[in-house]
Amino acid sequence: MTTSPTALPQRPASHDAPPGEPQSNGHARRFVERDLRRADFRGGTPITMSDGQDWTFPRPVLVVTLTDEELGFDLESGLGRDFDAALTEMEESRSDREFFAKFARVVRMMLSVNYDLPPGVLGTLFRVPKEGFFDDEIVQAILGVTRGQDAPKAGDAG
Repeated sequence: MTTSPTALPQRPASHDAPPGEPQSNGHARRFVERDLRRADFRGGTPITMSDGQDWTFPRPVLVVTLTDEELGFDLESGLGRDFDAALTEMEESRSDREFFAKFARVVRMMLSVNYDLPPGVLGTLFRVPKEGFFDDEIVQAILGVTRGQDAPKAGDAG
């Protein structure tokens, strides 16, 4: 007489860790891009991030205004004065460490336009080795968008 094996009960979904929190296997749960979109999502340039999903960075509309100052012009992004100041600070960074900090602020500000960012989400979206940082496809795509350029999705052939 043979007995059929009994299926093990599945673990209820309510026991899963919240997004970004470690699960029992030590891996962070995946955030779902579409679920974090703000009601006033404004579109932009999709960039494939480290989690493999396309996240949409709002594309600044760069406006050059001539001035009487020595510099001769102001450059505005259309994303607000705080963003413009953060972008200028990033571009004027004097060390890699300073650049990383300013870059993180710019990325956070840009994504916050389109997404409600819970704690831990940025760490899942952006994981780039320091070695080769400035040549990384994701970094180059984001920098392109900050300059008002259409950036190819990371991973696309050039």
